[in-house]
Amino acid sequence: MLLAVAAGWFLVLGMRFVVPAVLPTIREEFVISNTQAGLAVTVLWLTYAAVQFPAGVLIDRIGERTLLVAAALLSGVGLLGYFFAPVFSLFLIATGAFGLGTGLYGPTRGTALSRTFDAREGTAFG
Repeated sequence: MLLAVAAGWFLVLGMRFVVPAVLPTIREEFVISNTQAGLAVTVLWLTYAAVQFPAGVLIDRIGERTLLVAAALLSGVGLLGYFFAPVFSLFLIATGAFGLGTGLYGPTRGTALSRTFDAREGTAFG
């Protein structure tokens, strides 16, 4: 469980920080302005932030394992959209999907690890 959750977190955390780093390439690929490129980063972080609280409610309703899988799948769909979006508008939709997936993954990851590992073990979080 720990390895699967850590691998998923590595993926979503890594990709969230890759997008701003590759903005010059994104600008060239879609022939967009700095403002439009900044919009992509804004969409990513707004969708990420928007689902932080609802994630806690969903964890209680459907369980952390189900939500972890759903969040990872949604993040994966967003990543596929990153790589295959032929136009900027579809890239923005993919960015939103990735933001939603990663936003759900973070709180769910913490809950899953807290419920899986005994509090006195304390090593799951470092």
